[in-house]
Amino acid sequence: MLIITVLPLYSAVSSHVKAEHPHHGHATDVVVVNVMEVFQALQEVQDLIKNLQNMVMKKVESIKKLEQEVIERERSFSMKSKNLTAEARERERMEIERLKNEIRIQAQSIEAKQQEEQILIQQKMADKVKDYCKLMGWKIVIPGALYADPSVDKTRVVIDGMNKEYEKKKEVKKAAKS
Repeated sequence: MLIITVLPLYSAVSSHVKAEHPHHGHATDVVVVNVMEVFQALQEVQDLIKNLQNMVMKKVESIKKLEQEVIERERSFSMKSKNLTAEARERERMEIERLKNEIRIQAQSIEAKQQEEQILIQQKMADKVKDYCKLMGWKIVIPGALYADPSVDKTRVVIDGMNKEYEKKKEVKKAAKS
């Protein structure tokens, strides 16, 4: 559906640009950028996702420890439950259930946080792509098209330029830490 709405827009915009700026080539005014390809190729996105994965793995390890604790408590409970009072057995069952609920809550929290962070990464990168395109002086950037002449497809330009900028920023941060 997006392509159907984008193609008439591209056609109308291209005609408008030619009409208003007959001596100005539309190749630099209207460009196509495959945003998904850009996101996949940006080193900054890869680094942000790697950091997110590390954060998730730490939280998963915490859950695994809780799961192990539940297993140990259940094992211990099953071995000594005959010697416990009814009240003590009930307290232990409730504590085991509390730990299981804690595991579920933490797992849901991790999933929600991961989704939230992924959305933030996408928004941040979309803003950076938009800013980079503005910096390049492009008047209209179409995020994808069924077909685009290679002269208006600036996907590689965006990838290379943004990766270069990111590497410079990383070097500056690295030098500042030294």
